[in-house]
Amino acid sequence: MLTGQPGAGKTSLMARMARRLGTLQEQGYIVLQHYAGLGHRGFSIRIMLRRFCRELAQQLRVDMPVREVATLSEVSSVFRELCRKAVALYGANLVVLCDGYDQMQAAHRTASQLWLPVARTVGLVVALSLQRGCPAHHRLLERVGAHHTEVQTLPLDAAACRALADRTLRRLIPRARIPAPTLDDLVEAALQGARPPVWSRPA
Repeated sequence: MLTGQPGAGKTSLMARMARRLGTLQEQGYIVLQHYAGLGHRGFSIRIMLRRFCRELAQQLRVDMPVREVATLSEVSSVFRELCRKAVALYGANLVVLCDGYDQMQAAHRTASQLWLPVARTVGLVVALSLQRGCPAHHRLLERVGAHHTEVQTLPLDAAACRALADRTLRRLIPRARIPAPTLDDLVEAALQGARPPVWSRPA
């Protein structure tokens, strides 16, 4: 588990992990990644698992074993079996990255942990990012073999906030001249602890 407050950098860290692991595919690594905040369909565990099953089936060169109308319970069972095959039968190193798991779990409320493979399976790592102290966090702490890492946000002064906001806005709006009042407003909001954080509020 990777926990932290909004804006602490959980998504950035998960994306960096995915990029680093993606360079190890020739060494037998299979990386499945999902980011809940990328769209309204991102909160669906069933849709995520269907995609994971499709990607695993392609990697293992087997037929896609999930029906279009399969329930969450059915898709979860198929996914767990594909994970087992990938590790036990094909010798793969399987890494599953799921960012924003607490948002997905809150959208489902029931049966949301059915898909999680058995903990401490050799060759299999499941990394979930979520806010510390949420209901999903407490439930995951009860799972045998769960490990916990906290992401801390470093305190920023006004100059650092201004520079960060300026770089972010210029990357999002190339060649645009950012008015000073806009940067000042963002810096003030960041220093007062406003959420979402300054670098995700370019508007």
